[in-house]
Amino acid sequence: SHCEASVKKALEAVPGVKSAEASAAAGEAHIVMTPETSEIELNDAIEAAGYTVKGEEETMQTIEKTMKVEGMMCSHCEASVKKALEAVPGVKSAEASAAAGEAYLIMAPETAEAELIKAVEAAGYTVNE
Repeated sequence: SHCEASVKKALEAVPGVKSAEASAAAGEAHIVMTPETSEIELNDAIEAAGYTVKGEEETMQTIEKTMKVEGMMCSHCEASVKKALEAVPGVKSAEASAAAGEAYLIMAPETAEAELIKAVEAAGYTVNE
């Protein structure tokens, strides 16, 4: 439909969007994008095309990330890393594993990598890229 094509065109013009499909029947758009894609720019593009973004709180895009973290020895260490990461704006949840030497995050795509590293280092641990 014309509406679907308009939304698709608007979304695909946003930097970082690889592809977009819109469904008028479902009232949804499915977007393939890079982690750096700005959700604000996506919403602005849809609104500029004359449409309204509904329920953006519930459908906020998230990505999963695994970070290598050195220096965790026990559950206290895991809790410190988890707390530090969850304090970073954009992080929805974090889990840390001393055994694996990793932290697992669910976060907004635009969450700054530098802020994640800074949080882990401030807690007294080292991030390996």
